[in-house]
Amino acid sequence: MNANALSPLPSDSGSPGGNQFSGPGRFKPIDPVRLFRQNLRLLIAMSVVGVVLGLGVWASLRAFLPWFTSEAQLVVNPGVVDPYEAPDVQAGNVNFPMLEASMRTEVMLIMSEGVLRDALDKPEVQSTNWYQSYENNTREAREQLQEDHLSVFPVRDSQLITLKVRTRKENDPDKILSGIINVYLRKKRINKEETSSDVRRALVEERERAEEKIRRIQDRIREFTVVQKLTSLDVRASEASINLRMMSQQNTELQLALDASKQTYKSLREFAASGEEGEASAEAIAEVEARGDMLRIKYAIDMYQQQLEVARVKFGESHYTTKNIRIELAAYEDEYDRELGTNIREREAMMMAMARRSIDQYEGQIAALIPKMQESTQRMTDLNALLTQYEQLEQDLLMAMETREFAEAALSKVRLASERRDAIKVQLQSPATTPELTFPRPEIVVPAVTIFILGAVTSLIFLREMADQRIKSPVDIGLLPDIDLLGVLPDVEEDPSGPITVERVVEKYPTGLMAESFRQVRTSILSKMDRRGYKTLLVMSAQSGCGTSSVTHNLAASLAYNGRSVVIVDANFRRPSQHRLMGFANNRGLVEVLRNGSSVADALHPVEGLNVSVLATGQASDAPPELLEGDSFRSLLSQLESQFDLVLVDAPPALLASDSQMLSRLVDAIVVVLRAGRDKRGMVERMLKQVDGQRADVLGVVLNGAYSSAGGYFRQSYRDFYRYRENSSEINGEAINRGKTLHESETS
Repeated sequence: MNANALSPLPSDSGSPGGNQFSGPGRFKPIDPVRLFRQNLRLLIAMSVVGVVLGLGVWASLRAFLPWFTSEAQLVVNPGVVDPYEAPDVQAGNVNFPMLEASMRTEVMLIMSEGVLRDALDKPEVQSTNWYQSYENNTREAREQLQEDHLSVFPVRDSQLITLKVRTRKENDPDKILSGIINVYLRKKRINKEETSSDVRRALVEERERAEEKIRRIQDRIREFTVVQKLTSLDVRASEASINLRMMSQQNTELQLALDASKQTYKSLREFAASGEEGEASAEAIAEVEARGDMLRIKYAIDMYQQQLEVARVKFGESHYTTKNIRIELAAYEDEYDRELGTNIREREAMMMAMARRSIDQYEGQIAALIPKMQESTQRMTDLNALLTQYEQLEQDLLMAMETREFAEAALSKVRLASERRDAIKVQLQSPATTPELTFPRPEIVVPAVTIFILGAVTSLIFLREMADQRIKSPVDIGLLPDIDLLGVLPDVEEDPSGPITVERVVEKYPTGLMAESFRQVRTSILSKMDRRGYKTLLVMSAQSGCGTSSVTHNLAASLAYNGRSVVIVDANFRRPSQHRLMGFANNRGLVEVLRNGSSVADALHPVEGLNVSVLATGQASDAPPELLEGDSFRSLLSQLESQFDLVLVDAPPALLASDSQMLSRLVDAIVVVLRAGRDKRGMVERMLKQVDGQRADVLGVVLNGAYSSAGGYFRQSYRDFYRYRENSSEINGEAINRGKTLHESETS
């Protein structure tokens, strides 16, 4: 490419004029493991301080603010349901929801004003230092006891109630607690006795009322037996019942007969009204035909029918004899029909009269039977009422006897229940214990103070790390937007191969860690420059002390080992370094070439054994930075590009001099060198903004002088590198020893 065209070069993002940068974030992500490793000694020291301080706090609290606690327990029994059954001591058979409600009631009774007031009146409680501190103010002492000194609570899923009293004086809690328990149990015992006495009194009264009722009912039964003749009452009731049942059956039969007569009468009337013989029943026709006159006519008809058959055979149909017989036969048939109709009507009229008489007869019998049935029903009702009255007296007598038996059984149960030990609902499970120191507890105070101090120190460490703007690891580089990390160069002390300084380390220790790190940076730079066709590279930093000159020279050596011809142009007029690194006098160089037109070939100093040449600054003490903006410098760059594969320009700090900003308009690419643990993100951002929009493309940054403790994972990476190298080739004894020393320090 032709670098002198000075046309804008494309960047990675594809936007001309360089990268766009935004402000760094206020806070950064934190690696807790790395912070822990960095501050392990501090945390251990703070742990020791926390333990010592915790012991001091415990001793102070023990001397000035102690709390002594005495504890006791009460057991709450479910109560006696059946005093004749053995006590049920299995917890699985206890109804805990109901028992817990009862236990909460007992807790309220213990904390009640009456119990505490009576307890404070006891001499042993009033003799305590705690009570005397209230100057006999019982009300104030009771209120403070309820609020601060006494705690009562049921133990979950058990029958126990725990009571605790705490005071500042060691000899007071057990006396106060014993006084409260004694008063409470005494009140429970008195209340139980009063309740039991009331129950017995009520049951005795109930039994006496039942006995009086039994006597009254028995007197009424005896009187009823004599007056109502109880011995014949059942017989009379039975006879009345049978008589009523017979009359009811007779009435039913009469009703059925009456209904049948009415139906017959109705049918006969309908037949008579119709006047049609054909509607007569077959029974009526058969009865009429059986009469003598009808049989005579029937006999004549049968005879003439026989004669007609004979005449038809003998004389034929048209003979006068046959005709005369047929005429006689027709006369008898007409007579038969007339007689049949007349007899049927006569029979139906007779049947209607008989049906009417039956209806009247049945109705009369029913009318006569109804008063008798009513009288019998009333008698039966009266007898049943007497029987019901007697049965009610017997039932009342039975109920009164059952009431008397229930009262007697209840009295027996109450008497037995009062004598059983488990009938006492609340009993003392364990008396008040000897007061123990419950606050302060060393196992609580010392760890709490230690944890507090460690938490405070850890919070300060994290806050300091979050607010730290210094770039110390690749993670911090990631907080700079739109910028790539080209590589990390460890501090020279991290290299066990023996270099004392980073200057010319690639040449002197080509197999060491530093040389390998420069090769990685070289690979990253070449991949970008070759892909874009760049040949001039500006190496710059934000401030002095970042090692820009050493990085430039070692990078040039690494490029030369890669087969590239490289020239280093020292453009740092204020603090030139390349001639010192090479060990030659800075008599002539870039200034003489630009000012006097000296030959470039005479100003170049080749590096022995490397395809690297150095163009020092020359006499640059009074050289103005404007020399780098003239056409002479552009022509120089063009000439160097034609002679070498790559041109590396060593520039002064960008924030201290304007030279780097001038040079960024003339070169193809820029590499920024950052000093780990020194450069801040805001400073780097300002530097990148200065070169933003210039011709040069910012390839990325190189983090120089990174310590393994800063990156967290560098130390393991360095150890893996040397382990791999030791397994593949031999190194000198000193390197091995230093590598072992580093490994031992990391392990410890």
